[in-house]
Amino acid sequence: MAWIESHQTLGRHPKTLRCAAALGIPVVAMVGHLHFLWWWALEFAEDGDLSRFHDAEIARASQWEGEGAAFVEALKGAGFLETDNRLHDWDDYAGKLVDRRKRNKDRMKQLRAKGVADGARHVACTCAACVKLPYRTVPNRTVPYRTKERGPSAPFELPEWIDAQVWGDFLEMRQKMRAPPTLKAKALLVGKLEKLRREGNDPNEALRESIMNSWKGLFPLKPSEKARPHDGGHDGNSEPGGGVDKYVAFKAELDARRARAAASLSRA
Repeated sequence: MAWIESHQTLGRHPKTLRCAAALGIPVVAMVGHLHFLWWWALEFAEDGDLSRFHDAEIARASQWEGEGAAFVEALKGAGFLETDNRLHDWDDYAGKLVDRRKRNKDRMKQLRAKGVADGARHVACTCAACVKLPYRTVPNRTVPYRTKERGPSAPFELPEWIDAQVWGDFLEMRQKMRAPPTLKAKALLVGKLEKLRREGNDPNEALRESIMNSWKGLFPLKPSEKARPHDGGHDGNSEPGGGVDKYVAFKAELDARRARAAASLSRA
């Protein structure tokens, strides 16, 4: 996109006022005619020489609808056009753009010539019929990397020291929390229970604590919980309301909710 300098003083410059008065038009219209003329010259007369164009052509290019000779005469009288039909001071205002266009044109010409020469050299040096190549193409002998095929995963087995009922309740709780454990996660949970067991915690009681508190993970028991029996009932040393009692009550409430839900579905 081409552009020219347009100074803010053009609208009140004496040359503009003189030319507008000669043509009998407003100053704002004169500014428009001048810009149309300069834009047209950028495209069709980069050197600013309008001598090869008729007065009528110059007038039409400037969007002047009157007589072409009168318009050109007014431009010359105001000093916008020289007597030899060259735009006044054209090189000072549009010369930079013209020079840049010329440099770009020469640069692209050199690049195209260089590309043709490089292509010719490439063809000359790759013609195997008449030239012996210094670097022959050899097959790729790199051994492709093969990933190790994994065998089928071993089935998950619950250790005997974990209560299957409590483990099932824990998995059900995780399912309702939309966080069902994968086979790998189950193995990790069993490993965590094994660690808690070695530290003196009852693994089944740890599962019950997580169920009652809706915990996804497994955590060590409090010291008071470690000392309580975990047979599901009371003895002489157990306290009513202990961890087992809480779990039994929780389990009973859970079973009652299941029964009510099943009854509602059967009635529906």
